Amino acid sequence: MEHVWKLPVLLLVVAMSSTAAERLHNYSSQLEDAVMSLNRLLDYMLVPRSVIGDVIFGVVLARGQLAVLRRHLAQGEDNGTKAEGLSTVSLLESKCEQVYKTYMPIRANGATVQYDAIMDNVVQEELWEVDYPFTLGKLRSPPKGSLIREGPYGKRHKLTRKQKMYLLFTGRPNERQSDCCVGLLVSPKLCGTSPTCWDIMANTDEEVHGYSLTHRLLYLQVARQLGCGNQVEFSAIETSIRNFCSDILMELYRIIELGVPAGFRDLFLEQISLCGMEGFAEFLNPLFVDWALPLQAPAGCFADEFKDRRLDTLIKPTSHSRRKREDGDLEDGCTMHITGTAAVFLALNIRAIVEIWNPTIPVPSLQGK
Repeated sequence: MEHVWKLPVLLLVVAMSSTAAERLHNYSSQLEDAVMSLNRLLDYMLVPRSVIGDVIFGVVLARGQLAVLRRHLAQGEDNGTKAEGLSTVSLLESKCEQVYKTYMPIRANGATVQYDAIMDNVVQEELWEVDYPFTLGKLRSPPKGSLIREGPYGKRHKLTRKQKMYLLFTGRPNERQSDCCVGLLVSPKLCGTSPTCWDIMANTDEEVHGYSLTHRLLYLQVARQLGCGNQVEFSAIETSIRNFCSDILMELYRIIELGVPAGFRDLFLEQISLCGMEGFAEFLNPLFVDWALPLQAPAGCFADEFKDRRLDTLIKPTSHSRRKREDGDLEDGCTMHITGTAAVFLALNIRAIVEIWNPTIPVPSLQGK
């Protein structure tokens, strides 16, 4: 495994806050918590139920990061715990594959023809073993005075509904535009696009925030994974991905400054997952794992908001609140989209703990769990 020299130290300087508890982060315990959390999520998903395709896509992305970690572990030196670590990662990877095989035939019907084309051609396991080394310094620097120090339980900012919508959904594409443009990448021909889609996805003049920004990034990631980089429209795809993740990093810090409030946690996990799997280590922080784990219900699924002593007071969405995609409810107070997003978030951060935060600690066993 190749990593930037002293990357863990640099990441701590960039992102960690100054409290003694955070300086003495218990990576061994955190790795076990993350592994057990992902295992419970996958066990929950192995019980068949009708879900939106985004959930399946999240599990496919999670499987890709686990496959990358498994290969890296196999190539590394054996410190006496290699076999057990490989066994755990392989078991999680296998569960992801079982979820994929279980859910693809029974997934909820898409609202558009393009959505079904995406599921059939983009949500494919072999496409998403995205293997980039974790590095720092490729993105534009965040503002001085790291906002990360506020933490999710720091100073609160009271947002109006209009302000929340502005931060979550400003600009293009909306859900249907995103499906249409990604669908054109696979049907009627590979790597297809249109003037309208290109204006939406490559427009650098209009203001864009939240899910519209992450969907622009995902559009380019899909194009790259499909092998469209040789097309003239996508010739600068890696530069564009880097620029989008620089913008998303600023938005991530803004959400942290707000205290990662209810309504923003799904986007928070999506931002970290999509840019983190590109190898941009600015999106990786052990504190983020600590903040995400309380969003898991005892059953194993995830929700954006819970009444929990570790989380802020539950904020009920208004009846007019816009939801992510045709997001659906799961039992146990969970929702579909964040459960899928949490899967890739956990897999990515398990890889980060093992590869950069503390490579000396063993991956815990799942035998008997």
